[in-house]
Amino acid sequence: MDEQKLDNLRKILRDMKSVLVAYSGGADSSFLIKLANDELGKKAVAATALSEVYIQDDYERAKRLVKELKIRHLVFRLNLLRIKDFVANPEDRCYLCKKKMLGELNKISRSEKIDWVIDGTNSDDEIEFRPGRQAAKELGVRSPLAEAGFKKEEIRYFSHKMGLFTWDQPTSTCLATRLPYGEEITLVKLKMIEQGERFIKRLGIKDLRLRWLQGAIARIELSEDDRKKLTRPALKQEVVTRLKKIGYRDVTFRVR
Repeated sequence: MDEQKLDNLRKILRDMKSVLVAYSGGADSSFLIKLANDELGKKAVAATALSEVYIQDDYERAKRLVKELKIRHLVFRLNLLRIKDFVANPEDRCYLCKKKMLGELNKISRSEKIDWVIDGTNSDDEIEFRPGRQAAKELGVRSPLAEAGFKKEEIRYFSHKMGLFTWDQPTSTCLATRLPYGEEITLVKLKMIEQGERFIKRLGIKDLRLRWLQGAIARIELSEDDRKKLTRPALKQEVVTRLKKIGYRDVTFRVR
C-alpha cells in the first residue's frame, strides 16, 4: 500500500488546524477520526447525529471507538421525519438528509470555533452517484480521504494495521435507503427494517440489506454464501417467522 498517501493525509489534517469530523462509526470515518486525533489531538472532535433513520448499532460502535481513543464526542439530534420533502422519499432524499446534517455540523463548528467540518468520503465514493456529495460541496465540507486519494481497500488496510476494530466493517447506509423512492418514510417502517436487520445479524450474517417493498414485503439481500446459509430450511423458517412477527407480510431472499 502507498505510504505516501498516508503522509499526505496527515499533512492535510495538520494544515487544517482544527476539525469537526462527521462521525458515523463506519470504517472510513473511524479511520479519519483516528488520523485526525493523531495529528491534531484535542483540536480533532467527533460529532455524531442521532435520528430515526440511522442505525443504532452504528452509533454504539462510534461511541466505543471514541471512548477507546479518548476523543471528544459531540452527539446531536436530527429530526429528519419532520421534513416533509424528505418524508416523501424523492430521488434527492440523500441530498436533503446530508444538507440538514452537515448544516447542523457547520453550526456546531462555528459555536466551537473549529476551522473545518470534514467527512469520510473516499476517492471510490466520488466516482459513484451520491447526491449527498452536492450538499457537502455547497456547505464547504471537506473530504480529506478523497483529497489524499484514499480508496476503500487502502482505508481497510491501514485501519487493520493500526488496530482499529472497524477495519472490516461492511459499508452501512441509513435505513431510509431500504425504501424505494416514492414510498413514504415512516417511523413504523424504519423500526421494522432495523429490527429485522438486527435479528439477522445476530445469526452471524454481517453484511446484508433488508429492503422494505410495497405491501410490507421484506427482501433480504445477501452474498451468495450468506444466502445459502440463511436459506437452509430450519434457519430460513426462523427468519421468516420472526420477520412476520415484526409485521412483514412476506419474506424474499436475493443475492446482492
